[in-house]
Amino acid sequence: MVDMVRHNQIMGGSNRNRFFSKDFMIIGIDKEGNVTAFNNKSEKLTGYRKAEVLHKKIWDTILPIEYKEQWMNYSKKVFSQKPTDVFEAPLLTKTGKKISILWKLMPIATGTVRDICTLGIEKTKGKKLIRFTKKLEKHKPSKQLMEKPKTEGLLDNDRILAMFAELRDSLIMERELIDGQWIKLREYADLLDELNKTLFEEKNRLIKDEVELKNKKERFNQIFQREIEKFNLEIKEKKQLLEKLQDKEKTFEKLQQKVEKIEKRKNSLKKLSEERNKREQKINEKDLKISKRRGCWIK
Repeated sequence: MVDMVRHNQIMGGSNRNRFFSKDFMIIGIDKEGNVTAFNNKSEKLTGYRKAEVLHKKIWDTILPIEYKEQWMNYSKKVFSQKPTDVFEAPLLTKTGKKISILWKLMPIATGTVRDICTLGIEKTKGKKLIRFTKKLEKHKPSKQLMEKPKTEGLLDNDRILAMFAELRDSLIMERELIDGQWIKLREYADLLDELNKTLFEEKNRLIKDEVELKNKKERFNQIFQREIEKFNLEIKEKKQLLEKLQDKEKTFEKLQQKVEKIEKRKNSLKKLSEERNKREQKINEKDLKISKRRGCWIK
C-alpha cells in the first residue's frame, strides 16, 4: 500500500495541472533508481506494462546501462534539491529499440525528497517540455526577494508590494494544486486498495473453485471407474449364465430327442402287442373250432 501511495503521489495530480501534456512520460524514481510510478504514455512508448517495471531499476528496464552514471548524477542533484536542466538520454523499448528522449527531473515531497517525478518526451516534441520547464520557473520565488535591498533604493514600495503579491498568488496556486493532488491521491489510493482487495478475494475464490473442481473430477472418475467395473462384472455374469442356459438347452434338446425315440419305440411295441393279441385270438378261435369238431366225432 505504501508503494501504491508513492505511485499515486506522482500520478494523482497530473491531470489537474494545466501544464502537463498527454505527450509526457511520467515516471517516478526513488533514491536507489527503482521505478515507483509509470503512466500510460510510458507504457505506450516503451512497450512495457506497469507491472513489468515497477520496483525495478530504471537502467535494468527502459534506460540503457551505459547511461546509468549520467542518470545518477542528475538524480543526486535533485535529491539534494539542486536545480537541474533538461537533458537528453535515449530510452530502450521492450523490443530493444532506442528512442531519443528529453528528460526533466523534479522532486516530489516537501522537506526531504523521497521520489523524483521524471518527465520525458520524444526529442521531436522537446519544445513542449522546455515550455513546461519555463512555466515552472515562473512559479519559483524571485531571488531578488531573498536579497537585502541596496542603499540606493532601486526598488520602490509599489514594486516590492507587487512582487510579494505575485509570490503570494504563486504560493496559493501551488498550495491548491498540492491539496488537489492529495485529495485525488487519497481517492485513487482507496479505489486501488478496494480493487486490490476484490482481486485478492476473487483469486482466493478461483483457487477454491479450482480445488473443488479437481476434487469433483477425482470423485467422478472414481465413481465412473466403479460403475464400469460393476458393469463389466454384470456382463461377465450374464455371459456365464447365458452359456449355462445354452448348455441346458442343448441337454434339453438331447432329452427331447431321446423322448421322441422312446415314444416311437412305445408305439411300435404297442402295435406289436396288438398284432400279437389278434393272432392269439385267432389261434384260440381255431382251437375252439377244432375242439368242437372232435367232440362231435366222439359221439
